Order: sequence, then C-alpha cells, then structure tokens
Amino acid sequence: MPDQDARDLAHKALGRMDAHDVLCTERWNQQRKAMEMLQRSLDQMSRNMLGRIPAGIIAVLSGLVGWLSQRAFPIH
Repeated sequence: MPDQDARDLAHKALGRMDAHDVLCTERWNQQRKAMEMLQRSLDQMSRNMLGRIPAGIIAVLSGLVGWLSQRAFPIH
C-alpha cells in the first residue's frame, strides 16, 4: 500500500508541475505581447519630436526612482 501512496503523490506532483508550466508559459506570452506593444509605442514616440520629450522625462524619472530605491534599500 505505501508504494501506491508514493505513486499517487508523485502523480499529483507531476500534475501540479504541468499546471505550473502551462501558467508560466501563458504569463510569458502575455509579457512578450506587452513588451512588443511597448516597443511599438516607443518606436512611434521616437519618430516624432514631441514624443522624445516625454520619453526623456520618463527615462530621467525612472533613473531617479532606481537611484533612490538603491539608496533606500541597499543590497548587502
């Protein structure tokens, strides 16, 4: 009987791993689509002059937030 219990447990674990793989694949695909949309938006913004100013401001603010985060939460 313990052998069958171990087999059942292994089967459940494999099922959970398969479900996890499916979920991760779906999330990665969603992230790829979002990144492609973001890239297209950034490409469009870089084509016109008015888009460069907000992109520059966003880049500077992102850098500032990153710098402040690093100062507030240093890695040991």
